[in-house]
Amino acid sequence: MLKPAINKKGLRHKMKKTNDSGIGEIRFENLLFQLKISSYRKEKLIVRINYTTPKIRPETETVVLSRFGMVQLVITNILEFLFSQKIRAIFTRKDFQPRDLYNIVWFLSHKIKPSSLLFSELKVKNEKKLFIKFKNFCLKKVKPNLKNFM
Repeated sequence: MLKPAINKKGLRHKMKKTNDSGIGEIRFENLLFQLKISSYRKEKLIVRINYTTPKIRPETETVVLSRFGMVQLVITNILEFLFSQKIRAIFTRKDFQPRDLYNIVWFLSHKIKPSSLLFSELKVKNEKKLFIKFKNFCLKKVKPNLKNFM
């Protein structure tokens, strides 16, 4: 569905799909120069796409995105659902990714609470149990890795 539209616009892309996920990228050549964001004519904007088909339908909202002289309505997951997805990512990744911890700290600093829609998938009954599980994860997986940076 996306591929014909991309081809029609003359954009370069590559995608790899598995049963319930996919990964790929779209390259916009000259776009940054045309929008006068970059003075370098050959500057490329690369959008990396990494997705999975959700088992639970996400809670969404429509927001106004206003950047670079363009205004667009965008459908996005609500912050509470994104927070729960980040926690799930931390628990399910093979290797700990510091960016996930940064994201969790960001959500907490903005007083955003995780969505209860993913509690059953995360095998917790409530928010308190979720944070206990997260704390135990950090003590087991994150703390030992911190000594590598000191």
